[in-house]
Amino acid sequence: MIRGQGGEGKTALAAEFARWMVRSHQMRRAAFVSVEGLEKNIAESILDNLGHQLVKPGFSTQADCKGDFEKAQQEIERVLREQPTLLVVDNMESVLLPEFLERDTPAALSEESRKELQAILDVCERLVKAGDTRLIFTSREAVPAPFAAEKQRRELRHLHREDAVKLVERVLNTSATGSASADTGSTGSGRVSTGTASGTRSPDDAATEEIEQLVDAVHCHARTLALLAPTLRSRGVEKTRTSLVELWRRWSRRSPAAGRNRSSPASSCPCAACRRQTRTGRACSACFMAESIWTRFAR
Repeated sequence: MIRGQGGEGKTALAAEFARWMVRSHQMRRAAFVSVEGLEKNIAESILDNLGHQLVKPGFSTQADCKGDFEKAQQEIERVLREQPTLLVVDNMESVLLPEFLERDTPAALSEESRKELQAILDVCERLVKAGDTRLIFTSREAVPAPFAAEKQRRELRHLHREDAVKLVERVLNTSATGSASADTGSTGSGRVSTGTASGTRSPDDAATEEIEQLVDAVHCHARTLALLAPTLRSRGVEKTRTSLVELWRRWSRRSPAAGRNRSSPASSCPCAACRRQTRTGRACSACFMAESIWTRFAR
């Protein structure tokens, strides 16, 4: 299982790992399914998604197996035995109630969620035993037994600062072409110098310092930097950082609760639609992104 906060790169890492396993011939194929946004009969939806990728396009438990859940599982198991397969089940936090929500959830809803979760875990446990099948979960929350062993868990944290700086440089093409936006003060050398002979700061030093300030402001958060890419290209580093400061100020006024819930960036979404979008009441992606940016900067 790959565990980490939203936007740290869990999905991207799992998908790239799956592609690498296939390219390196350690697995013959891979299948990907996300549980995010699935409201009812999630276990069946997982089978339908896997069947679409592994059995035949448009596979459906209802249409192809006459609604027989057991028969649908057997179909998936049959094809899994034919070739070594890596399964990726993404966004498991969508069906895992975190403590701060579980306390406020009515008992009937909690029980329904537990049954749904158990059905998913039962399906995954059964499929992973079929042939030479491997399974990866991604989640913000810990996945319970039988997938709870610590040795099976990899914690994903924010980018290393140097890697985050390189990501921004790549977005700006400073490393390859030295053609960063005018705001960065790039000299066009494509390299960062350590100073000049006279001891004054070179333009490259100033550009690097601005990038580092931006990276520090968002706490090396991978998704934030990725989503900022278009703005970085069009406006440059300093103007992007200035705009973020204003965004964070507006967000703090819009969502005072955010300051009290910095450990749970998605827990205080002010968007009325968010509570209806997911079973756990998590924020929509846009509101989560705005709040996660603000909470990282405001610390």
